[in-house]
Amino acid sequence: MTPPADKPVADLSLDELRIAVAVEVMGWSQVSEGEPYFWPTPEMVKEILAKHPDVIGVDYFPAPDFPRDISAAWVVVLHLKSKGYDVSVSDNADDYWKSECRVDFNDETFVSVTGRDTAPIAICCAALLAVRKEGEK
Repeated sequence: MTPPADKPVADLSLDELRIAVAVEVMGWSQVSEGEPYFWPTPEMVKEILAKHPDVIGVDYFPAPDFPRDISAAWVVVLHLKSKGYDVSVSDNADDYWKSECRVDFNDETFVSVTGRDTAPIAICCAALLAVRKEGEK
């Protein structure tokens, strides 16, 4: 189920965070409510067909596990960078700072998320906060 856009990021479960990032950050359209499956964007279809010209059609796909998988979370970082954001990620070993993700926009700190257990969670939270903050302007 898609979490409400007004639910605070800190209150989202990892599964809700996964869906919120897919919908709000990546801009994907959910196939049906309650299912973590999405239709590909036109850009994704072009990319798939360019790489695999023998493909006849492109179907829906499951959302990557953004908050649990660093390779999936890195796709979020690359997406933000393609939109003009500057993203920095650090994974500190101490118990206080833990993992941090900072998103800058127009040479100013836009969002900073610290104290998350893993870098993928920090990336997802910062990305979602940045997109929501940009939407407020």
